[in-house]
Amino acid sequence: MTEGEEEDGDYRMFRFVIGFEEEWGYISLNELESVNAHSLKVERDIYFEPGKFADVIKAFRDRGSI
Repeated sequence: MTEGEEEDGDYRMFRFVIGFEEEWGYISLNELESVNAHSLKVERDIYFEPGKFADVIKAFRDRGSI
């Protein structure tokens, strides 16, 4: 997530996703909380530290995750 704002009783966020493809887009907090894949739910990363996107994606790629 790079930014977000309250909208109509929900929270709309702009994010970058790495899945079958890499893409930027919007998601609502309600939509994110409703994700349930094989009984696994999305959880907040309590150890998250903000950083520049370029640094975060580089660290992710350097770990060999992509």
